[in-house]
Amino acid sequence: MIDLKKVENYRENNRIEAKKALGGLPKSIWETYSAFANTLGGIILLGVREEKDKSLHPVKLQNPEQLLEEFWKIINDTNKVSANILTKKHVKIIGEDDSRFIAITVPRASKQDRPIYIGTDPYLGSYQRNGEGDYRCPETTVREMITQSKAKTRDMQPLASATFDFLDEASVEAYRLELFNNKPYSALASFDKQTFLEKLGIIAKDAQGILRPTGAGLLMFGKVDKIKEYYPNFHLRFDERAKSNVDKETNKNVFSFFTITNSRLAQRLNDLDEKAVEAATEALINCLVNADYQAKSGVYITCKKTEIEFSNPGGFRVQVEKAKIGGVSNPRNVGILRLFQYVGHGNGIGSGIPNILSLWGRNGRGVPVIRENARLNRVSVILPFEYNIRKKNSIKSKAGKASLGEEEHRAIIEFLTNRINATVGEISSALRLPSIDVKEILALLMQSGIVTADGNKYKLEDRNNYKIQ
Repeated sequence: MIDLKKVENYRENNRIEAKKALGGLPKSIWETYSAFANTLGGIILLGVREEKDKSLHPVKLQNPEQLLEEFWKIINDTNKVSANILTKKHVKIIGEDDSRFIAITVPRASKQDRPIYIGTDPYLGSYQRNGEGDYRCPETTVREMITQSKAKTRDMQPLASATFDFLDEASVEAYRLELFNNKPYSALASFDKQTFLEKLGIIAKDAQGILRPTGAGLLMFGKVDKIKEYYPNFHLRFDERAKSNVDKETNKNVFSFFTITNSRLAQRLNDLDEKAVEAATEALINCLVNADYQAKSGVYITCKKTEIEFSNPGGFRVQVEKAKIGGVSNPRNVGILRLFQYVGHGNGIGSGIPNILSLWGRNGRGVPVIRENARLNRVSVILPFEYNIRKKNSIKSKAGKASLGEEEHRAIIEFLTNRINATVGEISSALRLPSIDVKEILALLMQSGIVTADGNKYKLEDRNNYKIQ
């Protein structure tokens, strides 16, 4: 992850754009916002200049608070920008006194939100990122994104015979309050309750034009007895085995379960750093968004002394290795994902698994394990507390010599996923691997075309070459 407090260590690239913004909010910011959202995401730095040697340095940015107020008002104006996919957590003022600047982290937009465009015409206002620049999308690209955006997952469809009173009023109001706290100047605040629910996909019109709760709306905010009318095996369980007061049974909808479980996980991880909490939240969202709620088993979160396991019914919808690299996303419940995104969770489209692996795999906690059980049709993400990168069952080479295991290879790929580059020493220190082993693995990854080297710095091959789904 980029350390914004050391911005001078970075350069503009496919994921970083610096703008001085001394004359106010630059108009080009919206082209970059569109480009990042439609490609692989990125960070916009306001109040940062690029020197002749390409290094980045903060300038004396006047009144960044006022600049942000203008930014929020424009991004929420649908006549100027098609959609706001940001929340407060994506926008920060970094530094102190004369060195303050603004960092805007733009996630990759979901298929249902793309294209993100400027103005009211997607064919004229849609951009993508290529190398260090933003370019207007050709008509064919825009048309393809529009076609993909119309595709709906099952949870986005209205449920036959379901009515408004199937929704739990307290859950909806708690969510609405959280959304308003996370979306400054959001136009949603002015909508009446029915319009609010419809705009967020909690309700939708059926074939007869009657507004009914969608699958996502019922699962997220429904009364549990009503949820089970449509999802008979609906079951969410948080098992805190590390304590005596085990909570094995739940009687909560998805949003209430997430709120309570996420809070308990944060308490459990309180002794670790904030990145561990972020990883656990990402894993919980990933579990709930990709669960097959029509399956015969439920969602199980098991918190043990040595690990936390997030297990959901339903297999991977993309290849596991592609999911680990990132850039490809096919969530089972897009409606649920979008509802989480509105309140600032699950915005790493196509990078959720890499984020979990990178955030958790720090400070010697060990590399997370991703396991798919085809027989049981379940996926588990396991966050271990103990260092376990080196496996006893290391892979044997043809010559019979014990070679480095697959986990080490994956750990290094995952470490580089969210970084511009890293030295052997940095990788060795972060993953607690001997430098000689890191060099051996990097050599193999370079032979495979996965990693490239620039002097003593290593990075993943340009992600711009990856196929964007």
